[in-house]
Amino acid sequence: MNFTLIAPLLLTVLGVGAAVLMPRSMRPSVAAPAMTAIVLAAGTAIIGGTVLIALAGLSPFHDVAERAGWCPGLHADDHGVPVAVALTAAALLGTSFVRGRRYLRAMRSHHAAFADVEGITILNTDEPIAVAVPGRPGGIVVGSTLMNILDHDEQSALLAHEQAHLTFNHHRYVHTSGLIAAMFPPLAP
Repeated sequence: MNFTLIAPLLLTVLGVGAAVLMPRSMRPSVAAPAMTAIVLAAGTAIIGGTVLIALAGLSPFHDVAERAGWCPGLHADDHGVPVAVALTAAALLGTSFVRGRRYLRAMRSHHAAFADVEGITILNTDEPIAVAVPGRPGGIVVGSTLMNILDHDEQSALLAHEQAHLTFNHHRYVHTSGLIAAMFPPLAP
């Protein structure tokens, strides 16, 4: 077993450790991109390792090797991965991509509901909500109940907070991590 196959495990362990330590020891402006990078690296390593396992197990099959364009010397040897393990890896990889696609569809559907938000939109609701809505043009949705219970300074602070989410593209961190967690549930924490 080489480092390429051990890397997903190491990155996952690193991510769990970082998830515990980073939020307490770093400013959020540093911790959020760092955690997102760790999750993205772990997801990429898992995909790479799973692809290697699947290819190593399927490489002795001439038809697979020929369709992949491999040289005969590559697929002639046994690469130490049983076919059952290779097929399981391929199935897990396929399942991961289906889960990722579902996540992306759900996010697109969710964002479509707010496609017409521009600037500040006051939503007539009993729920005290405030949401930054990314996109073009994007904006902020605030519940009328929340606006009614806040004084002017608190309203300004709330709107500045939500605007900061938009300005610093926090949705990208959330969606990148959400996509990887959807594809690989053990990375969700």
